[in-house]
Amino acid sequence: DGTTWGADPTLAVDRSGRFYFGRFASLANASGVTVYKSADRGVSFQRSIQPFGLGGISDKPFVTTDATGGEFDGNVYLTWTSAISNVLTIMLSRSTDGGATFSTPIPVSPRSVSNNQSAMPAVGPDGEVFVAWLAQDTDKIYGSRSTDGGLSFEPALPVASTDRLGSPNICTQTARSGLNGNIRAANAPIIAVDRSEGSSRGNA
Repeated sequence: DGTTWGADPTLAVDRSGRFYFGRFASLANASGVTVYKSADRGVSFQRSIQPFGLGGISDKPFVTTDATGGEFDGNVYLTWTSAISNVLTIMLSRSTDGGATFSTPIPVSPRSVSNNQSAMPAVGPDGEVFVAWLAQDTDKIYGSRSTDGGLSFEPALPVASTDRLGSPNICTQTARSGLNGNIRAANAPIIAVDRSEGSSRGNA
C-alpha cells in the first residue's frame, strides 16, 4: 500500500461487524498513522485513509468505535501523538460513515503541556468520548471528554500522578526506562468506562 513498514497496531470492531485496524506507518521520508477497514470479518482489509501526520512524526495510534446504539453509534475514533518541532500533541480524527472517510484531525491535549504521549480513547454509555494520556514532562495522566461525538473536547484535567518505572540505565540500547532483563517500560494509561445500569454508570 505504499508504506515501507508499520508498528503499534490497534484493533476495534463496530456493531455491524466491521473491523478497524490502525497502525503507525512509514512512507519514504515521512511517517503517519492510518486505518484499514474489513467488511468481511477480517478476511481482507482495505486502507480507509491516507496516513495522518506526514508533516512530522506520528506515534502510538489507538482506535475505538461507538457501539452504544445511541446518537453516535458507529462512529470510529482514532487518536495518536503528533510530534512537530519537539512538541508532542494528542490528536483525534473521527469517522461517521463506517470508516469511508475521516475528519480533519483536532488537538485534544492543551497547548500548555508540550510532551504528551500514549493516548487511549474510550466511549461512554451515552456516546461520550473519553481520552486519557500521559504528560511525560510532569509524569501526570490527563483526561478530556467530548459530548458531541468527537467534534470538540472539554478542557483537559489532570487525573493522577505517576512514578516512573524501572531505571533509565537498564535498557542498554536506549535511554528509556526499563525493568530487569532490558524490558522497556512506560507509564501508558489504560481507560475504560462503566456502561452498566448501576450507580457508577458513566464513570471512567
